Amino acid sequence: MSFLLKSQNSNGWWSTSEQPAVTAMVLTAFNKEASGRYRTSRPSELRQADDFLLGSAKPDGSIHRGTFINYNTSLALIALSMAEQPSFLPVVRAARAYLVRSQIDLGTEGKVDTVFDGGVRKQVPALGYEQHPDGHRGDAMVGEEMSVGDSIRGRGV
Repeated sequence: MSFLLKSQNSNGWWSTSEQPAVTAMVLTAFNKEASGRYRTSRPSELRQADDFLLGSAKPDGSIHRGTFINYNTSLALIALSMAEQPSFLPVVRAARAYLVRSQIDLGTEGKVDTVFDGGVRKQVPALGYEQHPDGHRGDAMVGEEMSVGDSIRGRGV
């Protein structure tokens, strides 16, 4: 971990500024560190990396610097969610909504009715969804519930 802190760019990113996903992976490692010390007492390097990811957020909810939009958004969403910082919630919700909207929805719109419909019906903890026995999904981060159809259409986010 100390190597990672020392190898960070002065602008808050690791490896390349063009791919926020790389910084997101490093942040995820810090956020999941066993003792939890980096979530409870964030060093300035991690706050700077958080700011880099937050600064990569676009008005449509995606998080990227021009390429690999879903990839960068997905990994940034994981890192920001795992930081458990309430101030990140608007960006987390927007990124989650962006990814839900980008899912493939073949067949009847808003209904998971083909094997090609894009994955939102599965349990996706990194997106904050938990599958409940009654078929609804709850937003683990904010305590909301929404139906599978609502999650596909991006409602309730």
